[in-house]
Amino acid sequence: GVAQAQRQQHLRIAMTASDIPTTTGMPNNGAEGMRFVGYPVFEPLVDWDLLNPADKRVGFRPGLATEWAVDETRLKWTFKLRPDVKFHDGSTFNADSVVWNFSRLYDDKSPQFEVAASGIARARVPQVARWEKVDDLTVAIWTKLPTSFFPQLLAWIPMASPGQYEKVGKDWAAFARQPAGTGPFRIT
Repeated sequence: GVAQAQRQQHLRIAMTASDIPTTTGMPNNGAEGMRFVGYPVFEPLVDWDLLNPADKRVGFRPGLATEWAVDETRLKWTFKLRPDVKFHDGSTFNADSVVWNFSRLYDDKSPQFEVAASGIARARVPQVARWEKVDDLTVAIWTKLPTSFFPQLLAWIPMASPGQYEKVGKDWAAFARQPAGTGPFRIT
């Protein structure tokens, strides 16, 4: 009845990973880690479109980015971000968050650099050369070489909350115990 439906329930999922995936926003354990911890909790700029019929190839759709375009050099990609998005901790998702996340993964001099996450991101998306904020809801990302499928690769780069990282004392181990993304589920 209604009382049963209003009771907090748990969703238990079996997975074929060797261990529980890391919860800092860049899960280990390959695609299985992304499927069970990455996408439900964190979201990427470009997402998988799983609404296709089973007999058709999986496509891509806007995620945290609503649209994107590449310039005439085929190296600079511009992403327009979805407005009014909040991380689980209440902080705002915006271009600064994207820049912070790319620095966390691709800039070993940044204060938020995460070694393990960087290794995973660089293995999945090695084409990233640089990135910058254009305005509050726009980022530009350059690739090392023209990469026509670059937006699809970004489905492997979920966004973690810079605000939560600050809140837990700029410590990735503490963040892993209290992660914050923008996805439909939270880890408690």
